[in-house]
Amino acid sequence: MEMASPVGEEGAEVLVRVTWRDAYSEQDEGEYEGEDFLVDTVGFLLPSNEYFINVAQERCPDGSFRGLTHIPRGVHLHTERLTSQSLQIVGTQTQ
Repeated sequence: MEMASPVGEEGAEVLVRVTWRDAYSEQDEGEYEGEDFLVDTVGFLLPSNEYFINVAQERCPDGSFRGLTHIPRGVHLHTERLTSQSLQIVGTQTQ
């Protein structure tokens, strides 16, 4: 499925981390304990609509995207635009 370009200024690709509340988390015991299950999705921000925030994990050589996640706006908590500086901080924390 090919989608439009990532949202950015003058065609620049925008990387984001979107934090959202998943609908259900299955515990090892298989019982839901009512706790929030917060998910971070990282990728290219694609054009969104009134219902979903769209993020792609991969950009293909032909310019299309795959690994799409459609996050319902009702469970969206926060979107952070990732910069080269924020990515360097993450890199130093994982070494």
